[in-house]
Amino acid sequence: HGTAVVLPGVAVRCAEEVLLPCRVLQDSSATYQKASWYKMAGVGQGMAWEVLDVESHHPKELGGSLELSNDTFFSLRITNVTSRSSGTYKCTLRDHSGEHNASSTVTLKVTGCPGTEDKKLKQHKSELFMLTCLGIFYLLLIFFTCTCLRKESMSPNHQKRSPDMKHTFTLINLHEMTTFQDLNSNRIGKNELTSSSV
Repeated sequence: HGTAVVLPGVAVRCAEEVLLPCRVLQDSSATYQKASWYKMAGVGQGMAWEVLDVESHHPKELGGSLELSNDTFFSLRITNVTSRSSGTYKCTLRDHSGEHNASSTVTLKVTGCPGTEDKKLKQHKSELFMLTCLGIFYLLLIFFTCTCLRKESMSPNHQKRSPDMKHTFTLINLHEMTTFQDLNSNRIGKNELTSSSV
């Protein structure tokens, strides 16, 4: 049994200290005595809450030091934050009996770390290089296609085909003209017969 609260995100610059609050909706009938902190690990369906050892001063997964703050109610203090410190954190409070618990989640964003900027720049450079290569490939493809079409139109076989086509059109025109003349002469003959019979 318990309630969960989602807190607004916290942003901090690299190598600074941050205090992640553990603000939960507390049950007045419960006395919370233990706090546990977790960090979201994994991607997609493999995501899980990884338990953070708040007693350890140099946990490997965060690259900084962790401790529960004495000043505020079970808040998590992370000193010397790195890019690995970024992520979603969850705080869970439990009472002595274990029947009541309350939790809250908060997202930490770390900016200004030198390694992350270099990584992003390398990624953009590789994407730009791939797009440039693709553009050059398509330009070469267009150029070679145009060259091949021009060669084909200038080839002797193509030139030989042209007079043949002209000759065919001439024959068709002559045949049409002959047919038209025959029809004309038939019509004239019929007109003469009609006038003579009148």
